[in-house]
Amino acid sequence: MIQDFCLPNGLRVIFVPRKSTPVVNAMLAVKAGSRYESASINGLAHFAEHLFFKGSKNHPQPLSFATEVESLGARSNAFTSKEFTGFYIKSLSQHLPKTLDLLFDLVCQPLFRQEDIERELGVILEEIRMYRDSPREYVHTVYFKHIFSNHPLGADTAGEEETVRALIRESFLEYLKKYYRPDNFILCISGDFDIKQAETWVGDTFGSLPIPSDPIDPCVFIDPLSTFCEDDHAVLENKGEQAHLILGVRGLNHQDENRFTMDILCAALGNGMGSLLFSEVREKRSLAYYVYSVHHPFLETGTLFAGAGVDTKRINEAAKVIRDQFHFLMDSEISLPQLTRAKELVKGHLAIGLEDADELAWFYLSQALFQKEVLSVDQMLSRFDGVGLADVKSLAGRVFGSSFIKTAVVGPFSEQTLKLTY
Repeated sequence: MIQDFCLPNGLRVIFVPRKSTPVVNAMLAVKAGSRYESASINGLAHFAEHLFFKGSKNHPQPLSFATEVESLGARSNAFTSKEFTGFYIKSLSQHLPKTLDLLFDLVCQPLFRQEDIERELGVILEEIRMYRDSPREYVHTVYFKHIFSNHPLGADTAGEEETVRALIRESFLEYLKKYYRPDNFILCISGDFDIKQAETWVGDTFGSLPIPSDPIDPCVFIDPLSTFCEDDHAVLENKGEQAHLILGVRGLNHQDENRFTMDILCAALGNGMGSLLFSEVREKRSLAYYVYSVHHPFLETGTLFAGAGVDTKRINEAAKVIRDQFHFLMDSEISLPQLTRAKELVKGHLAIGLEDADELAWFYLSQALFQKEVLSVDQMLSRFDGVGLADVKSLAGRVFGSSFIKTAVVGPFSEQTLKLTY
């Protein structure tokens, strides 16, 4: 039985017990990411994520935290996105009390010393360069910068080299004070554990955080209609034998009532070997090795896009075929077998993923972050089952018919030499 409650200090807690294997995952999400940064401190949230592991009150040495985690046979990691930052420790169930102590010390008692900032800077710069050297990945950064322009949603989560070099300790401490507070935390514990004991352990650790006295600084929202106002493209020149291409349109926000239909639409478009894009782009024309579609929602807007890696000489052909699939979905109903395949694919991948305690925690945590209600697995599967052919066609008309197409390309072209004619 799922339990969802708040501590007196405002920290939200979700318990997801499941006694299949003796493993437990404690995952903490902070409602703050790169979209909460101003341009001058772009990259701070991601940089901070690294610094949490460099020293804390009870583990002041950079490797002492990792050493203790590994001595338990546990795994720990963290991740930063545009809208949240997450930390987790996964361990044997018997170690949950210690796991919560470690997670609390990591996130709530960091040191953020000047020498750690200076030392970790080199790691951050190499991570930025690593992604820039991977055009298949970096085309996403080019795309988001293009569609969201100067808004924080368009900024690279890792930051730019010049901005991360300029970050100072006071900026990190101010950021922590603003957003790392109990009423901005959600803690989810999933796996094999005793709920009563976990309530005590959570209260002894995270329950000790003081109640904040001031409101949280809000993020800057974007007008969804201010993007996708014309067909255009962005190009990043990169020497290579392949062009990495994204075509996208305006999508839905996290809470849109059509979000379940969007998952089915996206699956029909470009998820799996039975999708339209795989069939038309890869199988019929051999235009690409990889081709896919993704819907990426945000708090107030979203984007649906398709991507592929293609021959530089056939980029216009590939772009046209992708665009044609957008138009097909807008103008025609997919077949019943196509709908069934898409629905079963979405449901099956969801259910299979939830075999893992990490994914189980994230299933509930992600809903708590962005939705008004937290659905059970069965409730969500039922929502997918309720999607019909007319729903998919109606939503396709909404997203493909009322939005211009934005294109991003990383390849051996410049803005001047690439002429897209699709």
